[in-house]
Amino acid sequence: MTTNMAESINYVLKKTRNLPISSMVMATYTRCNKFFTNRGRQVEAMMVVGHEYSEVVVKALKDAQSKANTNRMLSFDRRNTRFLVEERQNPREVRPPDRFAVRLDELWCDCGKFQKLHLPCSHVLAACKYVHHDFARYISHVYTLQQVFHVYEGLFGELRNEEYWPAYIGQILCPSPDMKRTSKGRPKSQKERVPTLLERPFLVINYVSFCTNYLMYH
Repeated sequence: MTTNMAESINYVLKKTRNLPISSMVMATYTRCNKFFTNRGRQVEAMMVVGHEYSEVVVKALKDAQSKANTNRMLSFDRRNTRFLVEERQNPREVRPPDRFAVRLDELWCDCGKFQKLHLPCSHVLAACKYVHHDFARYISHVYTLQQVFHVYEGLFGELRNEEYWPAYIGQILCPSPDMKRTSKGRPKSQKERVPTLLERPFLVINYVSFCTNYLMYH
């Protein structure tokens, strides 16, 4: 799924926006069920072969590791928890190189990515490599496949035949005839009609007077 919730919903509801409400609800239900089932199988298969993190996390760590190899480290305490990371020129980065303070004991990096994503950035990876720390301890447990699998663990359940549905008790909603789209011809506009110049003669008179005065004085 994408990181944008609206884009995720649009992906599921693709080509269903013009359907009736009942058909749209059914399409949403079946497509979400198919998506959750397929994703749950994929995550379970990755766990069986021994993967611990998702492909997105592994790719992000590889990119950060390639950047960390070009950094220069300065240690500032005996416990090897606080560092100053000096970046070198990286052709993949648009911004100029800079310096960032890293505090492993406080889960802090000046770049802000470590705190926001709860995932080691390139500066944290460089610090861990410098002092031979296992960077996996700084990866949040929400990125593990075990936690991702819990998202797709729930079942939607199959829909039984309508004969087995309980009787509906409640309000009966009827569509408004004013909101009904015309089956033939152009659709009815909901906007207020703007009268033409011929229907407003005073505008024609004012326009002619303005043009006459303009020609007289220019």
